[in-house]
Amino acid sequence: MTLFELHSYLKQAGFDRWGVSSARLYSTNKDGQTALDFLCSEFSVKGLKALSATNYQFNIEDTYSHKVPSLTVITSGNSLALDVLEVLYDNKFPINAQDENKNNALHLANSLALKQESQFLISYGIDYLAINSEGKNTFDTIPIAAERFMVPAINKTIKAYKKSSVSSLGTFSSLFHSNPVGKLKTRKLK
Repeated sequence: MTLFELHSYLKQAGFDRWGVSSARLYSTNKDGQTALDFLCSEFSVKGLKALSATNYQFNIEDTYSHKVPSLTVITSGNSLALDVLEVLYDNKFPINAQDENKNNALHLANSLALKQESQFLISYGIDYLAINSEGKNTFDTIPIAAERFMVPAINKTIKAYKKSSVSSLGTFSSLFHSNPVGKLKTRKLK
């Protein structure tokens, strides 16, 4: 979707004042939705990608309404949910955003036994140890009937995430502490 197509799409959706200028970029429609809210509710991956080209700040709370888009997307059951979340998180949307009960997206995905979504969130670095206002961590929200398939899958994903984080740190630090190519052979000067 081009910026012109995005502009036309948002105008048709009731964003009369929307525009690429910074003064109009964060305007709302008659329902109080920002462009980010609306495009997430429509599961418009192309629209979100076009919005990111406008330098829209996905990581500022004022860029979305009182409902956190990532939480609405995760609980939707829509087949494009992971695609929308990928665009959000790639554009610095806060992965640990919480609802009014301090649930993050992983609390919600686990409570609905959404294994693939839970694994996706962990791979993006969500706080899997977060505690909600009821004192429950993300594992506590998994329904008993789903524990048998959810817990092993989540544990496996956490291990892989930790391993990739450690290995990337190790690779980065090896650039400063040793030769990344291997040991250099020294020759004697004649």
